[in-house]
Amino acid sequence: CFETDRIPVIKESSNEFKVFMEKKESGYQVLKDPRFGLIPSPVSNAHLLKQMIIKPVDVNLKNATDPAYDLRDYGRVTSVKNQGDCGSCWTFAAMASAESSLMPSETNDFSENNMKNRHGFDWGPCDGGNYDMAAAYFMSWKGPVNEVNDPYGEYDDTSPVLSPVKHVKNYLSVSSASILSIKEALVEHGVVFADMYYDDAYFNSAVSAYYYSGSSGINHGIAIVGWDDSYSKTNFNTPPSNNGAWIVKNSWGTDWGNSGYFYISYEDSKINNDCYVYQATDIEYDNLYSYDPFGRISVSGYGADTAWIANVFTASSDEILKAVSFYANSHGAEYTVRIYTGVTSTPITGGTLRSEKSGTLERAGYNSIVLDDEVNLMVGTKFSVVIKVRTPGTNDVIPLEMPYDGYSSGATANIGESYITYDDGGNPGAWTDVAGWITNTNINIKAYTIDQVEAESGLVINEIDYDQ
Repeated sequence: CFETDRIPVIKESSNEFKVFMEKKESGYQVLKDPRFGLIPSPVSNAHLLKQMIIKPVDVNLKNATDPAYDLRDYGRVTSVKNQGDCGSCWTFAAMASAESSLMPSETNDFSENNMKNRHGFDWGPCDGGNYDMAAAYFMSWKGPVNEVNDPYGEYDDTSPVLSPVKHVKNYLSVSSASILSIKEALVEHGVVFADMYYDDAYFNSAVSAYYYSGSSGINHGIAIVGWDDSYSKTNFNTPPSNNGAWIVKNSWGTDWGNSGYFYISYEDSKINNDCYVYQATDIEYDNLYSYDPFGRISVSGYGADTAWIANVFTASSDEILKAVSFYANSHGAEYTVRIYTGVTSTPITGGTLRSEKSGTLERAGYNSIVLDDEVNLMVGTKFSVVIKVRTPGTNDVIPLEMPYDGYSSGATANIGESYITYDDGGNPGAWTDVAGWITNTNINIKAYTIDQVEAESGLVINEIDYDQ
């Protein structure tokens, strides 16, 4: 149980991010090489490396235990690109993952230029980015857009505002206590976004092999496309303890490495720490409700692994609420989603419970949840997405978007949008308005709707029984 005076605590930014920002603010040239461009995330994911990702028993991923695997053999990797003298590696790694998630049934070429120019953070187009920034762009429906409509230019700093041609449904962490989780993700989802520390001194150009065992900060984003358990440790300038390497697509053109590819040891000190997949899908929903265009900037909690989070939205037209998503900060997170309509002063006050769904999420990250019971909404209806979350292995349950000077200073929030509580969700007085607690701060929750149209039965809109 919780004490009634419990106060949530904001977790400090990751040490690597703080060091990066301190250097940047002091005038230090953080990105020394224009080939790089990976900057740290403000949120540490170190706790995920102590967890295991438990696959459902009915999922067959037999290729994940193969001694070698290469997505290129299955037509699931797009071509090697060249970022040029621009710190945009992270956009190429993210787009490689999103493109691969749709293959082999269809092949797309998404615009890295649009992401580097329209991400919205406090950086110039070539000043770097990370996996969370890419996710914020995707999950806010800024993209992806097609390369042909916004072709890449390393010195091009403007991009048109275009409608996305796909939606990224899930943004999932695949790092855990076992590298098997990365292999499973490659088989199941396709290319994996990863980060590393790169220095030419650790690259064996004769065989395109890389191994680094030090503690320097990450500086480069890459795309893992496969593995080889028997890849000889003697291929690396300094041999690691064991054989085995990831197969990686780089973004330095086909003249570099092995036609743009290289191997990196499983034992590299950075490669397995921050790995993600971006799951792109055909456009399923017409409308997005959210308050977090910058995504997850921080995390908080009440000193326990359980909390309630909520967002309140107002329907802008006659719509049907089909799905929601939120950022889960651990693997195996347990959730209960409740949808209320007609709410007033809190996410539940005066409201009517219209839909409820519980489950367990396999992986940390932004997960979409399709409701079992859809909710009809009439224009002007106030509705809430209320979620009880348990995050095994961490007490940092609550995902937050908030301003961070020099990074996400454009974040804004209003009273009456986001709420948190330690209570069981049944006590209206327990809810804390997040923007009243921390200025311009919101919860990472989204809602997805489709426009209300005439049913096939001929029932017209004004005859549908709306929830109000």
